[in-house]
Amino acid sequence: MFFKKHLYVVCFLFVILFSTKSNAQFAGKTSIYLAPRITVGYTIHAGFNYGLDFNTGLYKLSYNKSYINTGISLSVYYVNLSIVNHFIVTGNFMLENEYFNAKAGYGQMMYRWGYKKINKQYVDAFSYDLSISIPDRTVPAIGAKYLVVNPEKTREFNRGNYLSGYFYFRQPEIIIVD
Repeated sequence: MFFKKHLYVVCFLFVILFSTKSNAQFAGKTSIYLAPRITVGYTIHAGFNYGLDFNTGLYKLSYNKSYINTGISLSVYYVNLSIVNHFIVTGNFMLENEYFNAKAGYGQMMYRWGYKKINKQYVDAFSYDLSISIPDRTVPAIGAKYLVVNPEKTREFNRGNYLSGYFYFRQPEIIIVD
């Protein structure tokens, strides 16, 4: 049941992302860009987190004078717990403009344990991410990441779900096709 519920949410976002091209209200065009970002924040009941986001815009939807970029995103980040660090990699579908960035996807969490930390443990999770900002690039964007771990696997990790607050500075996108 856990897997199906979150898979429906991610599939619903995927359908919205790639079916809006046919909506008559929106004028769309292919617009490919890369937007790497460094994030720093805090995870509740865990510790500080830091990582990289690689956002790739694939299609731009325009409505009047506003726009929404759709695409995919890869996030790689660490969560510092008191004894171990959890390494998290997520792949997400993305909606973005100058005011918000919303992502939903699937990821994997890993941590090392045992003598000299040579053993690895993996668990799959769903990832949700929302950040808000203003168009001024000198003001940092703030956001929240929510990693939903399968409850059957959390006993091995000694952790439940992860809720993280973070910030980043928006850098100019590297435009490939406009």
